Amino acid sequence: MSKLKPNELKNTDILWIPKTAQHWEVIRGKFIFKSEKIINDKMQCKDRLALTLKGVIDRFEGDNIGLNPNDLRTYQIFNSGDLVFKLIDLDNKKTSRVGYVHKKGIMSSAYIRIISNSSMNMRYFYYQYFDLYQRYIFNDIGQGVRATMSSKDLLNIPILVPPLAEQNAIVAYLDAKTQQIQDFITKKQKLIQLLEEKLAIFISDSVSKHQSDWTIKKIKYTSKIFRGKFTHRPRNDESLYNGKYPFIQTGDVARANKYIKEYTQTLNEKGYKVTTKFPKDTVVMTIAANIGDVAILGFDACFPDSVIGFYPQKEMLNDFLFYSLKSKKDFFLSIAVVNTQMNLNVERVGNIEIKVPPYSEQKNIVEKILIFEDKITQAITQAQKEIEKLKEYQESLITQVVTGQLQVPMA
Repeated sequence: MSKLKPNELKNTDILWIPKTAQHWEVIRGKFIFKSEKIINDKMQCKDRLALTLKGVIDRFEGDNIGLNPNDLRTYQIFNSGDLVFKLIDLDNKKTSRVGYVHKKGIMSSAYIRIISNSSMNMRYFYYQYFDLYQRYIFNDIGQGVRATMSSKDLLNIPILVPPLAEQNAIVAYLDAKTQQIQDFITKKQKLIQLLEEKLAIFISDSVSKHQSDWTIKKIKYTSKIFRGKFTHRPRNDESLYNGKYPFIQTGDVARANKYIKEYTQTLNEKGYKVTTKFPKDTVVMTIAANIGDVAILGFDACFPDSVIGFYPQKEMLNDFLFYSLKSKKDFFLSIAVVNTQMNLNVERVGNIEIKVPPYSEQKNIVEKILIFEDKITQAITQAQKEIEKLKEYQESLITQVVTGQLQVPMA
């Protein structure tokens, strides 16, 4: 970013862009663009597209499962070079989206379509509107009960218009730079995946190598197993919540980094009567929704029936049991009963066999795992920090280029 020279700037009346390049025009979108909706009522187009957080993508043919032709007739048609916006429910900052349409296709009629203008490089304006999206400008100016912006509201927003040659140069520069940044991010993500796999293999090998003095036991003979409970329906009854009893669900277990140290939901006395409390240090595992996620409870808490708890007997070390269960996640997934969703039960889990070394050896194994885990965690944390820095750099670069703060090299 330091290689780009600053532009000579002028003041604007735009709150979120106080200055822009001296030679750029400041104009409301309605004077150069228009919004038009063409409904696919005659099935003129069958290629479905999707507006995601990463832009517009093709939908695979299998995504049409559950839809009939009449459903597709309600979609609207987009052409290559159009811009697409999802600007509803703007109180949720992650809801708004902006995309550049790469080919003709159909998407939701709830989206706003801005028609391409042959005298402009629409991809440049995609970057400019994307900058507003990433800085939550749409969210801040959205109006209405659901904080929804209409096409009229969108086109009333002032935009910056550089000369066409400069638009083209900006697009070429940002396309190349953002691809380069994404390549770096992908490499870091692959590194994190490899590190996680390496740790999983180390844990699995450590708890299953089976020396001569190890025994093989069913889990139910190593621990007391008990299931969570929540008998009240509907589960979202507000009269059950906001009391003094922490209430942990499957998502909390999945997000825990080994130990569950915090909670966001609580039950009152009424809710406590229809649930089950697990004591601190219980090893917990999810048996519905996300199968086989394991954690250790850092405080007394209540659980629904989608979670089971393990309280080890004296000859079983808590941490060793945790790692033994963690190493079997893929196995738990493979034996889950498929009904309306995947799930396990206490009996099935209790009859699964694990390898149990002498207590002193369990301690040694856990210590070795902790040392190796710490090294891997540090490496993953460093990679995640680098990914965040790359994302921040990309956002800053786009902002400074599309608002005219910096000038890009011309071809």
